[in-house]
Amino acid sequence: MEILKSIFLQKLLHYLLLLTFPSQPLTFFVNVDSVIQNKWQSRWNLHPKNNLYKIYPNVSTLPPLPNTFTRKEQTTLNRLLIGHSHLTHSYLINKDPAPTCEHCKCILTVEHILCTCTTYEHNRKQYSTFTHIIAFSET
Repeated sequence: MEILKSIFLQKLLHYLLLLTFPSQPLTFFVNVDSVIQNKWQSRWNLHPKNNLYKIYPNVSTLPPLPNTFTRKEQTTLNRLLIGHSHLTHSYLINKDPAPTCEHCKCILTVEHILCTCTTYEHNRKQYSTFTHIIAFSET
């Protein structure tokens, strides 16, 4: 009985939408999408210290990862982009002090390793041109 009621309500909603917006159903959905994007952006803006916010301050520019990556590769890339790795975050679970870079004597972060540590300067010059994690995310 619940299934029939659900199907009936779906059909009724679809019929009402067609009656309300007979000539412009596409415009209706574009407007709904715009409202959702605006609400999402408003909520997103409330958390500027979020690691993802630093990389993607505008929700409409969140790029999907290419389908050529496996799920594991996508997960690894996302963790690098937000700065999470076992090396840089395991101290939280173990209740140890934050790890420091042995060479630079600063707090060890993914951004530091990929973008600023002088130990890896040669590798950065050899394999890339970015100097900030945001530039890394855009490549």
